[in-house]
Amino acid sequence: MSLKNLNVPSKTHKFLLDKLKDKRTLQIYKKFEDNLNINKNFIVAVSGGPDSLALSFLTKIYSIKKSLDVKYLIVDHKLRNNSTSEAKIVQKNLKTIFNKSKYFNLERNKA
Repeated sequence: MSLKNLNVPSKTHKFLLDKLKDKRTLQIYKKFEDNLNINKNFIVAVSGGPDSLALSFLTKIYSIKKSLDVKYLIVDHKLRNNSTSEAKIVQKNLKTIFNKSKYFNLERNKA
């Protein structure tokens, strides 16, 4: 691994933690942190909607501050025609930002 690649996690962490300089973002994060008591590595399921993307952001900051490892699982529920393409876009975005994500495809019985 090149030295350039070794700096990626620290640059990503700084980029995310810098977002807490915004007063409103910090207020939301503090409320989130106060209501979360996780002391072990954890997993977050992400659908790609605005709520789960916000959850991804907050949990990543939480994991950085608490020195925990967080993984993101994208679940393609196949409830909408374009859910597969949406899930793959979410996976790409999470990999770009957090460098960790896994895609799951749910097979549904069609009755």
